[in-house]
Amino acid sequence: MASARFFILLLLPALSVCARFKHKSASIAKEHAFELASKAGFQVHARGGMNYVMIGNPGVGKSTILNGLTGTSSFEAGVAFFGGLTKELGKFTHDGDTYLDTPGLADMELRKEAAAAINQAMKQGGKFKLFFVVTLEAGRFKPDDITTMKLVTESCDDIPEENGFGVIVNKIHPEELQQLHEQKAGRQIMTKMNAHLNKKTLRVHYNVFDTKLAGKKNVQWEVNEDLKMFVESLAPITIDASHVKEINTDSMDEVMENMASQMRVLEEDKAALERKMDEDRQQMKSMMEKMNEENKKKIEELETKQETAAADVERLQREKRMLEEQRAQMQAGGLESLVSGVIRLALR
Repeated sequence: MASARFFILLLLPALSVCARFKHKSASIAKEHAFELASKAGFQVHARGGMNYVMIGNPGVGKSTILNGLTGTSSFEAGVAFFGGLTKELGKFTHDGDTYLDTPGLADMELRKEAAAAINQAMKQGGKFKLFFVVTLEAGRFKPDDITTMKLVTESCDDIPEENGFGVIVNKIHPEELQQLHEQKAGRQIMTKMNAHLNKKTLRVHYNVFDTKLAGKKNVQWEVNEDLKMFVESLAPITIDASHVKEINTDSMDEVMENMASQMRVLEEDKAALERKMDEDRQQMKSMMEKMNEENKKKIEELETKQETAAADVERLQREKRMLEEQRAQMQAGGLESLVSGVIRLALR
């Protein structure tokens, strides 16, 4: 079984190769300069880098993913039998980028603290990549995960209406992927997730459960290349601290209850789901066309980079082939064809 090559609507824009290859001595000096500026009272972002924010409810594995992305054990991760291990905003700077780990909103005792930590992360301002880490329950999204997406995305005006964040469906078992493929359920799952969100996304990655991490605490490891590329490929957004509002946790239980009721309708009423899929068809088509155009631009960028980045030729060529294959799938058969194709890729 291949590692998780499953991106629903795998819009895999190319990895940026320039920022990662600066001389170590220069980066250390720059980091020291930012540290001095910070101590002097200026709001700065380490080396002008990216802020990667992982948002998710207790137990979904966001801290483990952050450790895998940074190749460290900087974030508290493991099994917690009474709530999540992440109790406050975790922050770690690695290769000039800042990685932020936020506690989950589903923990009733720590809900207000969790909301404050998420707000604190976004109010730093600057360039951001936002990811919601979720898990499926019997092949379905959980109301508390969708409610978290809704409340967080609506708390920041700078998060776009379309494709402004990524979703990592974590710890999915190969058997679930197989069933997803056999039942051709990709579009249905996408519709069920976006039906309840005012801000929608097609940027979803399914990350296969890694048995080597089961039950382990604070493991130092590296994520597979597919997840790494998904994270790097998400287009960054710029957040102005003044555009971040407080997350309304007082209404979360009510919102979650309504969410569960609405989700139940789509799960149990096939006709209602078909109607919703028809309603969303035009918007999804428009979002796909925009992503396809982005693919085209990224392919052109890759062709240029291939001429100058000899050390990365093999990787860039692989990404280019994947992008071209995705464009062909979208042009030939639209959403269902693309979803089917990437599921087959994951099952190889």
